[in-house]
Amino acid sequence: MNFGAWNVRTLIDSVTSDRPERRTTIIARELRRCRIDIAALSETRRAEEGHLKEEKGGYTFFWKGKATDEPRIHGVGFAIKNQLISQLSELPVGISEPLMTLRLVLANNQTATVLSAYTPTLISDEDKKEAFYACLDEVLSKIPKEDKIIILGDFNARVGRDHHLWKGTIGKEGIGNINSNGVLLLSKCAQYDLIITNTIFRQKNKLKGSWRHPRSKQWHLIDYVIVRARDQRDVSITKAMMDSEACWTDHRLIRSTMSIRLKRKRGLQKKLSRQRLNLETLNKTASLQLFQASLGESLNQEYPEDIEEHWSLLKSSILDTCSATLGYKARKHQDWFDENDTEIEQLISKKRETFRIWQNDITCTAKRQAHSRAKADVQSRVRQIKNSWWTERALEIQSLADSGDTRGFFSATKAVYGPSHRGQNPLRSKDGQELLKDNESINNRWREHFQELLNRDSTTQSDFLSHIPQSPIREDMGEPPTLAEVQDAIRSLKNNKASGPDGIPAEVLKEGGLELQHHFYSLFLKVWEKEVLPSEHMDALIVTIFKKGDKAECGNYRGISLLSTVGKVLARVLANRLLPLSEEVLPESQCGFSPS
Repeated sequence: MNFGAWNVRTLIDSVTSDRPERRTTIIARELRRCRIDIAALSETRRAEEGHLKEEKGGYTFFWKGKATDEPRIHGVGFAIKNQLISQLSELPVGISEPLMTLRLVLANNQTATVLSAYTPTLISDEDKKEAFYACLDEVLSKIPKEDKIIILGDFNARVGRDHHLWKGTIGKEGIGNINSNGVLLLSKCAQYDLIITNTIFRQKNKLKGSWRHPRSKQWHLIDYVIVRARDQRDVSITKAMMDSEACWTDHRLIRSTMSIRLKRKRGLQKKLSRQRLNLETLNKTASLQLFQASLGESLNQEYPEDIEEHWSLLKSSILDTCSATLGYKARKHQDWFDENDTEIEQLISKKRETFRIWQNDITCTAKRQAHSRAKADVQSRVRQIKNSWWTERALEIQSLADSGDTRGFFSATKAVYGPSHRGQNPLRSKDGQELLKDNESINNRWREHFQELLNRDSTTQSDFLSHIPQSPIREDMGEPPTLAEVQDAIRSLKNNKASGPDGIPAEVLKEGGLELQHHFYSLFLKVWEKEVLPSEHMDALIVTIFKKGDKAECGNYRGISLLSTVGKVLARVLANRLLPLSEEVLPESQCGFSPS
């Protein structure tokens, strides 16, 4: 695996900056070019704690910063390859603005704790430095001794070359002189038996320096990759990537190649996704006729007496036919940067080449000016591309709004609304004392929360029941449902609704034809006779939607229950029978619950 440490200066876009917009995408492409698997980012400057996914860029960004209303000049984060996200047992967790952690489960039953760190600068207050190292000390002290430790980040420290004094903490290949921040860092490394890998490989000095001083123009080593001394054999090489200036930062990317592997999650590598059927195909007459004919052939078979087996066979026949004739919707990913990726990449490559030429002859004014012109060209052209793309999308969305196509309007708006935010957020335990980070603990916390929320005990007083007037028994209410009732219930279903556990949308039931309705009718008769429901009709998928506040609190989410669409049909049949009776027994004070 390749780990990176990079001070990117900011992940925030600004129209007043000399950097082109979509910092996350540009940085993601640079990390991909340098074959980085996990990178620790410094000076992210984003507010709060969050993450976003760059689809085409190939990385998911995590960050930790101060509150929105506070000045943000620091902040740390991680950029992790999208392919690795599914293999993580825990998501990164922000400890404080300058410190973030990530736990990796490795092959051979090993575990590694990765830290993204940003130390206050040399001129910062001593209190801030002490607070950072106290926080770092607290984190390191809690890491099990058998765990590997990988610390990545900008420490604003020069550790020098005195490997005799700091034996086992730095190697023989350091550069420059030590400063007071370097003493603090080396002391902490010596305390926990850590070694700075930047100083143990013999290479040219230009492959060691990570930051160029703005006045002296000299390169210094202040960004580090640090591991346990016993694990230095895992590190193949740690060096600075000389041409990583392409992301408008005065720091070079530090890349460290290590011979470690993540443990594969067997059976969980391919996460089951709920694909959405392409229901727009049903609007075409020829496609609709083909669907109904194929469905009729698929349904024409013998069904077992057992209700679970009957429903399972009926559902699979419907879904297989839908998959074969309707297909699935392709995921729409509209993004101004990704759709113009080729042209933007050419601009950045040209800028990178002018930078390389200038670095080979740093005193040449003409080459420096050529690099400056290339930087300006990138910024100017990228903004033109963005403005042109957004103008076209705005006209398209406005035309949908003018035509009254509300669904198309919201769909088009959603499709272009920036990079997607995905993944589970860490949650606090019920008592609020522990932050749950692994997926299993997060799922268990959601289960605990919704069990308490939905399964509440109710008490009734028996003497109240005796005061309720008794209506005469209606024998007709016990009659099995009729085909007409089932058809009315199907027609009353709403379109464009998410399907429940069965995965069958309402549109399929409505357009499936008379034969499909007869099969549902037969199933409901069997259910009515045996008084047993398929288990899937009693289940619900609970989807959490964040409202506001702290994302680690379960109470700040709203749970939406997605029910089986076919189960809704039988429920609607029963409701249609009971609602007219409710009007007869409801008192006047409850008139708000009556349709008339």
